[in-house]
Amino acid sequence: MRHFYIFNINYDVVDISKINPNELFKTFESIHYINKENIAYKINIYNNITIKFNKEALNNRIYEAFKNNLYYTKFMNTHFYNNYYSKEKSKLIINNSYILLDTTAIKPSFFNFFKKYKNYFVCDFENKDYFFLENVA
Repeated sequence: MRHFYIFNINYDVVDISKINPNELFKTFESIHYINKENIAYKINIYNNITIKFNKEALNNRIYEAFKNNLYYTKFMNTHFYNNYYSKEKSKLIINNSYILLDTTAIKPSFFNFFKKYKNYFVCDFENKDYFFLENVA
């Protein structure tokens, strides 16, 4: 199972990060594996490079996009996609500061919805994988 964290990147940072996304990943990785001494500093960095999600609006857009799909269900801020034929099991949780996607798929169905957002950056810290969603084919 893969654990993807999706961040809404500040537009000024996106322009710089497209050239070298590795630096952006390293910044998020250092925040993800934070130690207590640097917490205020890292929260400040996080707030400067990200934009908060509008949870209600995003939940509604996802629901509208998937509501007629037989494999989709929703409960509050959590969206599920369980396709028994393709063996995809995905759980998407919308938070104010990030989106968490747990999935068995290499290319989850939710990625197709999000790739229209040019500033969404995905990190899989366990597998050291990162990319902008617009680059998902």
